Amino acid sequence: AMVSTQSTGSNPDGYEFSRTGNRFWRKTRRPSGCKYGYETSNGRCIYGKCYGVDPNRNWDIDFGRQGVSKNPCSDVYPGKSAFTEKNTQAMSSWLAKHASQIDLYLSFHSYSQLFLKPVGYDRNPPVDAAMHNAAGSAVVNAIYGTHGKVYKNIRSVELYPTSGSSQDWMYSKGVKNAYTIELRDTGRHGFQLPASQIIPTGEENVRGFLALLETL
Repeated sequence: AMVSTQSTGSNPDGYEFSRTGNRFWRKTRRPSGCKYGYETSNGRCIYGKCYGVDPNRNWDIDFGRQGVSKNPCSDVYPGKSAFTEKNTQAMSSWLAKHASQIDLYLSFHSYSQLFLKPVGYDRNPPVDAAMHNAAGSAVVNAIYGTHGKVYKNIRSVELYPTSGSSQDWMYSKGVKNAYTIELRDTGRHGFQLPASQIIPTGEENVRGFLALLETL
């Protein structure tokens, strides 16, 4: 029997702030440094504080090397070191404990309509590339067969190089099927996807998920 474990919200503080402060907030909310790096001798920020770390740059895999910024106000600030955030600590602890029992790790993001395969930090294909390609083909074909939406089957590094992602960390822990799906759309609405597209997006990705399970 196969057991499915889902985390519907892995960044609760950031999510709450996206509802009450900045609709497009993606980071955590803990103070992360001073704006422009300027602070007084006693550690006070001259121009104000920066908040948060990008959780999907905070994992301990090729940490802080690519697709990140040293500016603590940046949306892609990875933190001073890996696993500085409570949410990435909690997730990695649970996932590491159960890694030997996990056959599939799937992370949903938006947007771009992509099926992203390992890895994001190395342009050389991993040893499991053929398996990843077959899995991706099954998913994007199933998605296309639902509402005719085209999702591309590519490696994460082909989108842009990134270090410290949860997908790549899981792959490094021996979970060979570790993927990310970027949901609708391709840029017309971006992060402001109309509510009318929520259900169709869910429908096509359920079909894609079921097709992915068949490849395991």
